[in-house]
Amino acid sequence: AENANNAPEAVVLSLGLDLDNVTYTENATTTSTHSSSESINLSKNSGPATITLDSDATTTEVTIKNFKVSGGGADSGTLYAYDADGNEVTSLSLDDSAIWTEISKNTASITLNTDTPFSSIKIVSDGNSQFKVLGVEASTPQDSYEYDFSLSALTTDADAELSSVTLSSLPDGTSLYDSNGDAVPSTEGVYDIDMNSNNSLNFTLVSNTELNESDIGDIYGEITATNADGNSTVSHSFVNTTEISGDETDESIIGTDSNEFIDAADGADTIDAGAGNDTIVFDATDTVDGGAGFDTLVVNEGVTIDFGAISENISNIEQLDLSQGNQTVQQLRAEDVLEITPNADHTLRISGDDTDTVELNKEGDDAEWTQGESIEGEDGHTYDVYSGLSDSGDNVTLEIDQNINISDF
Repeated sequence: AENANNAPEAVVLSLGLDLDNVTYTENATTTSTHSSSESINLSKNSGPATITLDSDATTTEVTIKNFKVSGGGADSGTLYAYDADGNEVTSLSLDDSAIWTEISKNTASITLNTDTPFSSIKIVSDGNSQFKVLGVEASTPQDSYEYDFSLSALTTDADAELSSVTLSSLPDGTSLYDSNGDAVPSTEGVYDIDMNSNNSLNFTLVSNTELNESDIGDIYGEITATNADGNSTVSHSFVNTTEISGDETDESIIGTDSNEFIDAADGADTIDAGAGNDTIVFDATDTVDGGAGFDTLVVNEGVTIDFGAISENISNIEQLDLSQGNQTVQQLRAEDVLEITPNADHTLRISGDDTDTVELNKEGDDAEWTQGESIEGEDGHTYDVYSGLSDSGDNVTLEIDQNINISDF
């Protein structure tokens, strides 16, 4: 949150995902194959053959040679499937001729199916049976839904350098692929995407279930623009965010269930952001209700904020964003956090950097805040956690970016 007057004029990050433009593929299959240049010989003296798959599967096809199913001297054996913890998922007796599919003379295959994923199989030769395992192919049939996903980052400062985009909170069961069809790597669900001097990039988001607005509403991105003087501006965005702008008059702005960026401009405005993950530009003269969802109050110029004076006018806010200037939050008390945050979970996250300061009473006999363990946020930032107790006995929590200065009062 460098001095906003010297920072790049603006940087805007946009994330787009079109739910209406979806490519559906029924029973797309991922395959995990084990094949040995030498067959695995099984007999009463060899012990079982245990094969660990490349990835979890729900179907496996095992090719076996010289297994006699019926008649005199018929062979006997069992195929077991195990999960990653070594628990048996299911088993299949090899003695039933109905399960075999002939490939060539003396060679056939069997297929084991289960609804529960397994990560290894074991093949056992019973009695005096002798046969060979030639190969194992495992797969997971599942539906696939492909969506167009885009990133764009623009700054009006031609000399500004853009950082990579930090992308997080993609839905469970999804994978991101670039325009070449290559999987985009992630670390604990966080993607670090280099824009490579491009203003926009296109991706494909692949899901094993059909997505809706509630599934994608938490997708979150962050980018920093730094000018030649080393001053920076950070842009945050949720996916498919709609911009709502006001003017200098006193206005009443009512949001929708979508993600919105609301800047009511000057005037004593009343803002009801509604549902969705909304971002609202701070103005001390406004009355703000973030509504449902994860809502962020952005302070975009260097100011000192006294929530003790204005907290009654702010409600249902989950995050305070100080990244747009040199900000000071003055004498933040537990009672202020109680007023600002939703009733279900009185937790306020404060993001920013080392040019920002939050004043807390955390030392001495009258200390109001107690520091606990730090946490890693979905955005890749580390937050120090402080707990407090309001005058009414409610527990409240602060999560403050470790880069922010903490000053005792």
